[in-house]
Amino acid sequence: MARALFLLTLAAIALGGCAQRWTKPGATEADFKIAQLRCESHGYQRLPAELFWTQVSAGYYAPGYRNCRKSHGSRRCESRPGHYVPARYGHVDRNEAARDRFVALCLADNGWRPVD
Repeated sequence: MARALFLLTLAAIALGGCAQRWTKPGATEADFKIAQLRCESHGYQRLPAELFWTQVSAGYYAPGYRNCRKSHGSRRCESRPGHYVPARYGHVDRNEAARDRFVALCLADNGWRPVD
């Protein structure tokens, strides 16, 4: 469980940097990485991951298909029957959205501003 939480934390940190670009006059990319990691660390201390098991996508029926084409004067058809795709379940972090807002406020409080 601890390893899964550690990997989830690393994934959140890695993906968090992709969501939005930030700038601060006179600061470097390295300065941002340090500020971001500091804010994320505080965010996880204040709002730790609270995982719960839930349905992440509904089940559905994928329709079949039939594809016919002519080739050298003959007709060739390929068909595939429809099938049911079951619902998917997985862990979701209840605190993720609040933690993202906390990190954004932390960065803003330290002089960083979002780009775009």
